[in-house]
Amino acid sequence: MKSLDQIIEAEEQVFLDRVPKSVGLHQQASRSIPGGVPSSWASSRPTPVWVSHGKGAYVWDVDDNRLMGAGIIVPAPGYLAAVKKLVHQHGALLAFDEVKTGLVVHPGGVTAMYGVVPDIVCLAKALGGGLPCGAIGGTNEVMSAITDGRYNQVGTFNGNPLTMSATRAVLTEVLTDDAYARANEVGAYVLKNAVDILQSHGQGAHGYQFGFKVSVVFCAEPAINYRDFLEVSTGAMHLNYLMQFNGGVFLAPWGKSESLTMSVAHDRSHGDVFLQNLSRLGGVI
Repeated sequence: MKSLDQIIEAEEQVFLDRVPKSVGLHQQASRSIPGGVPSSWASSRPTPVWVSHGKGAYVWDVDDNRLMGAGIIVPAPGYLAAVKKLVHQHGALLAFDEVKTGLVVHPGGVTAMYGVVPDIVCLAKALGGGLPCGAIGGTNEVMSAITDGRYNQVGTFNGNPLTMSATRAVLTEVLTDDAYARANEVGAYVLKNAVDILQSHGQGAHGYQFGFKVSVVFCAEPAINYRDFLEVSTGAMHLNYLMQFNGGVFLAPWGKSESLTMSVAHDRSHGDVFLQNLSRLGGVI
């Protein structure tokens, strides 16, 4: 039987054979950009992938490969409420960074899911529906610093009409109750089958699903902190990234920490592609 390193080496070669133009662009960019990529997000082995365009549930890279875009540590019961109590005891404010969770896991984000209201909340990403957008909210006490003029919140991009129009469309027409219902149905389907597939091959696995976010982690016991997460096999998760890409699913390059992010365009048939690739992975590890 081949070792994990040998399997990864073979899959990396398949990967490279599929993306010669991306390889060339990375070599060219490396002459003027540190690491050859404009963002650390794109830095990955064996080479970054240069995306050309997208439509619906798919994106195409510069080599015309059609790809489907696809770690959550869940706070223990009472954890967020205890953090809020602790910081308030010391005169500090509680801020929730919901850039990646707000509107994705629930219409009201983690704030609504757990019923713990922070003093400040930050939102972005899904809020703009693909356009760059960020928002800050807070309690009346916190936000009054802006409304009464004690602090001036100014910026070149503030209130951009195009972004605000897109955001309004996202909130009123795209992320509807039906959209969340479909996401939860498809996500639950993918998660259950993914864990079943890995366990059927003797691979410990667990996962979580909230709204459009699905996380499948290659270890039997749920992680309760980042130290636990460091114990997850980096090699197995990298192999999953390679096999998913070679099978038409474009995961985040840091697949160890984020497995699958769906959109309103995804349905069960797209999830089945992810599961088929995962089954192939289970057969070799």
